[in-house]
Amino acid sequence: MVGLEAKIEEISDGVYMIDPCLFDSMGYIALYFITQPKRILFDVGPSVTAERVIHAIEGLGYKGEQIDYLFVSHVHVEHSGGISKIASWASNAKIIVSPASVRHLTDPSKMYQAYTSSYGRFASLIGDYQPLSQSSMPRVVSTLSELPLGDRRSRIIQCVGHAHHQVCLQLDGSLLGADILSTQFRINDQLLPTSTPPSFNYPKYTEDLDTALALNLDRLMVSHYGAFDNPTEIITKALDSLKWLRHQVESLLKEGLLADEVADTLLKGLNCTPPVDNEYAQIKAKLSLIGFINGVIKVRSEKV
Repeated sequence: MVGLEAKIEEISDGVYMIDPCLFDSMGYIALYFITQPKRILFDVGPSVTAERVIHAIEGLGYKGEQIDYLFVSHVHVEHSGGISKIASWASNAKIIVSPASVRHLTDPSKMYQAYTSSYGRFASLIGDYQPLSQSSMPRVVSTLSELPLGDRRSRIIQCVGHAHHQVCLQLDGSLLGADILSTQFRINDQLLPTSTPPSFNYPKYTEDLDTALALNLDRLMVSHYGAFDNPTEIITKALDSLKWLRHQVESLLKEGLLADEVADTLLKGLNCTPPVDNEYAQIKAKLSLIGFINGVIKVRSEKV
């Protein structure tokens, strides 16, 4: 699918945000393309938008064989469903993933089934998730702690609160943070965490944010959604929002509400920036709330 073009925004010299217009609209996911000193595509997006991503990068003047790295932050469908198509195009690129992600690249059926069972009509619109071809597997690298980028400082950071296999990439003072946090969905102006079940780990999620805060970043780039030049403020807001949301959840649980009822109660305060389809927002936000509520319940039970 090309049709509608991906939207490209230059964040800084040699750093681009690519919105592949999933579901033919902006705001669902942001990918990032780095051109200096190596060419890195951070997340490839779903398969249905792979041709748009390719067309966008070629529009910047780069051919597939010039791409050095495909960085897969984690193997959730909207982040990596297009890996087979993109890897075939970027035929020389090394594919950077966490060790826990490798098996899903060769057999993504579990990840794909989890998505399609949760997202209603949107599941049929995101495209398939083809396994990475055997010919591409020798290019998969899952053991690096940094990328060889000359004088540019890089660091691959495990950020496992959202998903146990998620990795982020620090480049100098910038963090390509994937789903370390989201600024898009808010409950009463508090940031809703990227806490979709079953992979959400509340304590680890908090640790990830603390780790990011300690980096003293100049810029934070996240998948949902966008690049921010006030990372300390954003990360602090995410940490404060966790505390607020936990208090709300615990109060509602004490009133005797079940997890699903707690989620529905909190959803009444939902808003979304940038806006996306309301049905999709309700589905995704409720999944995140259920994951967060389950995380709170687990932490409470472990303290008993």
